[in-house]
Amino acid sequence: MIITNNWYLSAIILGAALILSFFVKVFLKKVLLQIAGRTKTDFDDLLINALFPPLHLSVFVFGILAGIWFLPIAQQYKQLISKISFVTAVLIATWTLLRLTRKLSVWVVRFKKGREKEEGAKFGTIFKRSLDIIIYTVAGIIILNFFGIKVTPILATLGVGGIAVALALQDTLENFFSGFYIVTDKSVKLGDLIELEGGAIKGHVEDIGWRTTRIKTLSGNMIIIPNSKLSQAITTNYDLQNKQTSVIIPVSVSYDSDLEKVEKTSEQVAKKIQKNTKGAVSAFEPIIRYNMFGDNGIHFKVILKAEHETGKYLIKHEFIKALHKEFKKQKIEMPYPQMDVHLKK
Repeated sequence: MIITNNWYLSAIILGAALILSFFVKVFLKKVLLQIAGRTKTDFDDLLINALFPPLHLSVFVFGILAGIWFLPIAQQYKQLISKISFVTAVLIATWTLLRLTRKLSVWVVRFKKGREKEEGAKFGTIFKRSLDIIIYTVAGIIILNFFGIKVTPILATLGVGGIAVALALQDTLENFFSGFYIVTDKSVKLGDLIELEGGAIKGHVEDIGWRTTRIKTLSGNMIIIPNSKLSQAITTNYDLQNKQTSVIIPVSVSYDSDLEKVEKTSEQVAKKIQKNTKGAVSAFEPIIRYNMFGDNGIHFKVILKAEHETGKYLIKHEFIKALHKEFKKQKIEMPYPQMDVHLKK
């Protein structure tokens, strides 16, 4: 009679597991997705899609194991069934974590646009694979511990080997983590116009790789910089906040010039250039300021404004041509660099 009841109990458990797993897969997921569809965010949809396959598998597998547990013929294999159940639980938990991390990485990258999306996807893949290795390693250690296998010697061996590998790949790892820092800190992004300290390198960021960053200069050359060097350098990012930039042009006129006339003429030319030149901020009012009595003339500065750092070169070009032409027309003398030397007898 006891054997018969156990067979019935096992059959009931197996049947309930099959029904429950079907209910989880078909009805519960559908209901929860409908509820999640009413929310403003799709983060809950992501969690449901990530968790339900492992949940469905857990109900199905552990229902079968529970049914087998009560079978009369399985009494002598209970220890084996317990071990199988534990390993299965660890593997399903591992699978669940892997699905969550992958779905989350895709969800985060999806909100980025253009080059930022490419950048995030590239480093997201590297980060995801690193996290996968950590999850697999932890799962392996848990299973080995459960079976009584000492992992301390293994970890010690891996530690020594890891130190040796880290020393051999010191520069590579430094560049990798520097690149990861640059991307996460967002101090430099793809497409940004940057200038390194001293002005030796200036150009647009074309690519941020796991080891190097490529910068295309305004002259069209491609410069490759190790990520560690870029992360340590003092960098001017012209695209980080306000992209507009001042265009300061130094000018000199003769001491014999009428300064009121010079100022008026320079202002007229500057306004024309500011309104009509591509890349100039048309609403900006140019500024003229005298600032020095020089060796061969009176110096002043004309301040214009460009929409972007790259636009100031054309603005300077057009302004110098127009001002030179207008000064010649108005007979305003621009002195040549010279020095008068008086000798006393």
